[in-house]
Amino acid sequence: MQDWERAYQELPGEAYLQVLEKIHATLKPKTYLEIGVQYGFSFSLARPGTFAVGVDPHPCIQTDLQAWSRVYRQTSEAFFISYPGDPFDLIFIDGLHQYEAVVDDFCNAEQCCTSKSVILIHDTIPLSAETSKKDFSPGFWTGDVWKIVPTLLQARPDLAVFTIACPPSGLTVIKGFGKQEGICPQVIEQFRNQAYAWVAPQKKSALNLVENKPEAWMPFLLK
Repeated sequence: MQDWERAYQELPGEAYLQVLEKIHATLKPKTYLEIGVQYGFSFSLARPGTFAVGVDPHPCIQTDLQAWSRVYRQTSEAFFISYPGDPFDLIFIDGLHQYEAVVDDFCNAEQCCTSKSVILIHDTIPLSAETSKKDFSPGFWTGDVWKIVPTLLQARPDLAVFTIACPPSGLTVIKGFGKQEGICPQVIEQFRNQAYAWVAPQKKSALNLVENKPEAWMPFLLK
C-alpha cells in the first residue's frame, strides 16, 4: 500500500482542505495569514470579505482567489521581520516542514494574535518514521512538524490545543492567546530530537486528537 493510501485509510473522513473551508465559513475571519502558499489551494479558501495575506518564497498559484489577497514572495522569517504586527483573526502555518521552523513561525505568528485569534498548523499527525523524518523526502512527507503539538501541550497550558484527525496528516487548532507568549527553550530542546517511536503508540494523547467530524471538533473551535 502506498503512503498516501495508508494515510487516508488511517485518517478517514473529510480531507484537511474541506475542514479548513468549514473553519473559514464558521469563523468568517476579517483577516487571514497563510504561511506556505505554494499552489494556492488552501489560500483560495479565504472568502470574500476577508483580507488574506500569503507568504511563500516561491508561490505558484494555480487557482482563483476569492478574497482580497496579497502574496509576499519571501520567507516567513523575512516577512515577520518587516511586518508591522497588525493582528490576524486566523493564521494557517503550512510552510517548511521542520520542527524548528514551525516553532519560529508559531512564536512569530503569536505576536500577530488577539485573544480571539486562531492558529492552525498542518501536517501534525505523522504516518511513519520514514515519512516524518526531518530531512525532505520525495513523495509523502510531513517532516517532524508533529513535535510542535506536545511541545505546546507541555509548555503552554494556557492555550487550547487540539488536532483534528483529518487526512492526510492532521490539522492542529490553537486558541486562547493573550495570557503569555513564546515557548520555553528547555521544552523545545526536549522535543527537538524526539523520535517517531515516542509518539507512535500514544498519538491520541500526545497530539490531543479529536475525531474528524464537525460535531466533534466544532465545539472545541467555538468554545
